[in-house]
Amino acid sequence: MDIIGKTVLITGASSGIGEAIAKTAAAKGARVLLLARSTHFLKRVASEITAQRGMAIPFTVDLSDAAAVAAGPTPGQSLLPVPGVPGQAVGVAKVHSLQPVGGAAVAAW
Repeated sequence: MDIIGKTVLITGASSGIGEAIAKTAAAKGARVLLLARSTHFLKRVASEITAQRGMAIPFTVDLSDAAAVAAGPTPGQSLLPVPGVPGQAVGVAKVHSLQPVGGAAVAAW
C-alpha cells in the first residue's frame, strides 16, 4: 500500500506497537498524527520521527473519554473529524468492533 503523502492517525502511539507503526508509516512517507495519553512519550516519538525527516504531530488525548475526544487535544480543536484522514486510521488500543472510522460512534470505541 502506497502511503506517501497520506495522513495516518495512530492511537496508542506513545509506545509498543503503536510507536512501531508510527515510525514505519513515517519512514514510508506518511504524515502521522500520534494519539496517546502520555504527553512525554508522545513528544519523544514525534521527535524521533522528525529527526529522521518524517512528519509527526502528537496529540495527548484519552480515547476512552468521550468528552476528551469531542473537545480535542487542545481547547477548541476537535479530533472528529480529522482533516486529511479519509478513514486511514490505525488503532492499537482496545478493539471492540471493526468498522470504517467515519461510521463508528464514539461510544463504540
